[in-house]
Amino acid sequence: MCSIQAKKRSLAGILLAGVLSMLFLGGCGYTMVPNEYLLQLNGTPSEDQEGEEETVLTEGTRLRNQMIAVLNLGRDLENRISSSTSLDEAASLFLEIVLEDPETYILSTQQGNQNQEEDQEEDQGDGQGGGQEEEKAYLYVYDGDLSSGSVATLALKDITEDEASITKNLLKMASISVTHGSGEKGSVWVILVEYIDE
Repeated sequence: MCSIQAKKRSLAGILLAGVLSMLFLGGCGYTMVPNEYLLQLNGTPSEDQEGEEETVLTEGTRLRNQMIAVLNLGRDLENRISSSTSLDEAASLFLEIVLEDPETYILSTQQGNQNQEEDQEEDQGDGQGGGQEEEKAYLYVYDGDLSSGSVATLALKDITEDEASITKNLLKMASISVTHGSGEKGSVWVILVEYIDE
């Protein structure tokens, strides 16, 4: 009788040890899945953040980047057009001004009266004389209800036509800024193009 109970106990002990080892091994195998899953999850936020950064781009910024890419086709490195933070700030200021009376500015710029809004001479070098650089910025205003594609088509045509005459004065296009906004009297696209001495 004792030997049967002892055998049952030893068999139960072996079974218990087997079940525990299966649980431990199963647990180890199980913990590997969440670790891999967490690694995948850790990679996902950066992809999501990249997606969020792309959506953060305003319509104006996206159109500006596209127009710069188009205008840079065929230009050598010295004549590449870029974006400019100061020009972006100036464009934002012009947007506020234009929104007070959009129709006037739209008609004015579409009739070719987009004369330079900036005409500055700045010292170059170390401040002890040196050359002077002339800067001019041309303003283009379009109806804000137009799609970005329509504005790009109109603006690229206007800008390239104007560039032909402006560059005769030994100026070259340096940077572009584009912004879009709405006010009580409607919405507008404001494009500012900066030219500097060659």
